[in-house]
Amino acid sequence: HREARTDESAALLYAAQAMRTSEYRASALFSASSHARTALPNVWQAFLSGKITSTALSRISRTSRDRLCDKSSRADLDALAPEYAEHHRPRELERWLTRFTAVAEPENAADRCQRELDQRTVSVRPADDFENMSWFSALLPTPTAVAIKRRLDAVARSPQQPVPHDPIT
Repeated sequence: HREARTDESAALLYAAQAMRTSEYRASALFSASSHARTALPNVWQAFLSGKITSTALSRISRTSRDRLCDKSSRADLDALAPEYAEHHRPRELERWLTRFTAVAEPENAADRCQRELDQRTVSVRPADDFENMSWFSALLPTPTAVAIKRRLDAVARSPQQPVPHDPIT
């Protein structure tokens, strides 16, 4: 069994070098391809014929594998996704896949949303190259994050807002 892992690792390394990509990306594409070959025949055929990209294949496969539980939802995804992916950009496909999973399996989407909400966090860390600056990051629901960004942009650009520059403050 250990020998098979070594062979697979060597094959993935060779594939990554041939594709001029990272081993991680080659491994992810291999995993997506394996899933599509067995569970998503229409998606796989669209990829083989050059109608969809490896990025689209990976995103559709990940959605099928990680977000859908029902075989009929996977079959619907396999029937609809290749056509959509062929004519839309990756970010549009990602949004479509999110909507698809929410409509196809609303209970699972709600559970996933709650698990994601439980992961909310905010952090501040000093910026290495700046003496008086820090990086602020947050993992938040998108509408909340957009509202906060807009407010921060307004405050940052406002001539009425004093910018503290005393390092003691």
